[in-house]
Amino acid sequence: VLPLLSSRGCYWGRCTFCDHSFGYSGKYRPRDTGLLYNDIDILKNKYGTGFFTFQDEGVSPRSISALSDKIIENDLNISWLADSRFEPAFSEEMSRKMARAGCKMLYFGLESGNERILACMDKGIKKENVRKICKYCSDAGIWTHLFLIFGFPTETPDEAKETMNFVLANSS
Repeated sequence: VLPLLSSRGCYWGRCTFCDHSFGYSGKYRPRDTGLLYNDIDILKNKYGTGFFTFQDEGVSPRSISALSDKIIENDLNISWLADSRFEPAFSEEMSRKMARAGCKMLYFGLESGNERILACMDKGIKKENVRKICKYCSDAGIWTHLFLIFGFPTETPDEAKETMNFVLANSS
């Protein structure tokens, strides 16, 4: 499995607990899709593998969609996984396209299933989108992995339990 970066920094860059953007001067810099695709093609042939992991803090839906189009267009037979965010741009159609392009797994930072804690974290995500996106991915054959944070400052035991209940009620 070969690691790749499709960008530097995080396009969201607002989560209150995160310091990733400091390592890249606080600037998000995505790579050109054509250059990224060429790197994947070269690495696949050079190392004889079709397995890749994107090590970005979060690959944007725009980047994932553009790269998926390029992979499908060129019939590049690879498998890959990436970290991303629960963005409204993730649709049922996009999930199917990513699966056709070889996406096997997406890591998402849910962090909490409690709206107050999500607001304190400045995650910018909505629980209804979490449900939909996980279902779209599951239906397309893409495994989702959720990162959770328990014990965020001011989180109560009931709010932590709400997160557990949310995850359990929406697992499939």
